[in-house]
Amino acid sequence: MFTMRFDMRAPAEGAPHIQGVDEMSLSGFRRVRSLGIGLIALAGLVAVLLCAVAVAMSARSYVRRHLDAVALMKTLGATRRFVMTVSVTQLLVLALAATVIGCLAGWLTQEWLVRVLKGLLHTNLPSPGPMPFFIGLTMAVAMLAGFALPSLLQLTRVPALRVLRRD
Repeated sequence: MFTMRFDMRAPAEGAPHIQGVDEMSLSGFRRVRSLGIGLIALAGLVAVLLCAVAVAMSARSYVRRHLDAVALMKTLGATRRFVMTVSVTQLLVLALAATVIGCLAGWLTQEWLVRVLKGLLHTNLPSPGPMPFFIGLTMAVAMLAGFALPSLLQLTRVPALRVLRRD
């Protein structure tokens, strides 16, 4: 939000004086800036919560679809440990793929925005480093571990007799 103040005490030429951000009180500018940062953080938190709900719902659907396949694997000799290892490996590969795709999309979007807004920006944006990749990977693994892993644990408890009886 950009505010302008008019100083009605006319200078020598008789025109009103307009104050820009440089001349404006820094406390007002800092207050607006901190409010903006807080709103962006709140929007990020809401996005993470919506993603968590989507991950949990998808994991439950995945487990329901794979109960019969895991029961068949258990009749063929698969152990609980093998089923869990396969499930966790798939989860980690999914987290890594999502992180790489997300970081690539973010980097391309930043490059596009810098080129589009080149005339409006009077400063250079910092170049992206490796830290967003590690933050994204950590968030992806934490989300999957917290919201998908509990549903996947149900696959280890599927009885082999489920193949014969449909419950």
